[in-house]
Amino acid sequence: MKKKLIGLLALILVLVSVSGCMSEYYGEVSPEAEKVLTAELLSRFETIAAVKTEEEALDLYEEYGTDGDALMASAMEAWAPLIQDLGEQTGDPEATVVRTKEGYSTNLAVPFEKRVLNVTMETTGTKVQEGKTLNINSIALEGVYTTGEKVTKAALNTVMGMGTVFVVLIIIIFFISGLSVVNRIGKKKEEKPAAAPVKAAEPEPEANPADDLALIAVITAAIAAQENVSPDGLVVRSIKRRSAWKRA
Repeated sequence: MKKKLIGLLALILVLVSVSGCMSEYYGEVSPEAEKVLTAELLSRFETIAAVKTEEEALDLYEEYGTDGDALMASAMEAWAPLIQDLGEQTGDPEATVVRTKEGYSTNLAVPFEKRVLNVTMETTGTKVQEGKTLNINSIALEGVYTTGEKVTKAALNTVMGMGTVFVVLIIIIFFISGLSVVNRIGKKKEEKPAAAPVKAAEPEPEANPADDLALIAVITAAIAAQENVSPDGLVVRSIKRRSAWKRA
């Protein structure tokens, strides 16, 4: 029973694999179509590879974009960062043409000092003849990197992305902290107590002449009694008043 079950599973896997391969097959490529497509992609690659500096590639990217040639503009944009990463070309390109659902996919594998460059051109339509314009959808350039290089590049991109996020967060934290300090300073200024009003000095009572005469008589009689003399012989020349709040 187990052997039958294993055999059935193996048969299903074979059928799935065959159906998958059949779904990706869209027919043979005629020699004429292969010749025309390869020549077209080689011509465009030679134009791209003639650019030797990143600055020149970016200038041509803007120039092609201004002229409305989106295909070459995107190709130059992709070529600019690859120039220093590839080195010098060390051999002739190897072309491969396959049929796709919409047309053809043409690839050039170009050997360079540091790595292989894949240049891929996607076209629409199956009627490819020499002398007729091709319906080119895209031209892509991609360097072939090792697994270690891909992991390193991904790690660097992750570190740079996280570092940028942390820097922005730190700036935001400092900004918010500064706002809180400004708010505290403003509150302290608003809560500062006002200066106590200065108490006005109490005016001295005005002298009353009648009270002064009575006071003089009392003082004269007291002095005369103390000195055992007649009040008629005593003369009070002046009286100086002192306020009670000054004595306190």
